[in-house]
Amino acid sequence: MTVISSEKKKLRNKYRTLRQKLSVNTQKRHAKKLASNLNKLKAFNQAMHIGMYQASDGEIACDHITRQSTKQFYLPKVLFHPKRSLLFTLWQGQKPMTKNRYGIPEMSRPKIRPIRQLDCILMPLVAFDNQGNRLGMGGGFYDRSLAFKANRHSRKKPLLIGLAHECQKASLLTTDPWDIKLDWLVTEKKIYRFNYRS
Repeated sequence: MTVISSEKKKLRNKYRTLRQKLSVNTQKRHAKKLASNLNKLKAFNQAMHIGMYQASDGEIACDHITRQSTKQFYLPKVLFHPKRSLLFTLWQGQKPMTKNRYGIPEMSRPKIRPIRQLDCILMPLVAFDNQGNRLGMGGGFYDRSLAFKANRHSRKKPLLIGLAHECQKASLLTTDPWDIKLDWLVTEKKIYRFNYRS
């Protein structure tokens, strides 16, 4: 377990550094191209209730995606008790937001939608591979919140769509039993499909 954790830590540092080194202009260009690719994805176009995130630490931004007025978007709200997990709350544009202990903005007066009632979740990540594995920041919030997806007989909703820069692609990621795989991954260059049930 220590070996795996150490390997994940090294990979996390490597790929965080890669995305942080991208210039502001490159970040904006990638975000725009990614939004265009995402719009080619039928699973996303059919979705009405979509989990997203506020980009930080070099994550690719959702700005061009949220301009679609026909959809409703939801931001994660971090819970620390009784367990480290996420709630998804309706994003209300210019309504007041407050920063959580990680400095990430959350809605001040949230309207909550249960995670199982989201059509898809656009997920941030540090790195991904061709098998649909996702390396996150290490807090485990998404994996705990989506643990029900590990059951192969569970409903396929919400579909999990990772968003990343192409430079965040790894050859193969080390995984733990509790890691939840992605259904799709979209970058500024292409769309990856991992779950053939979706």
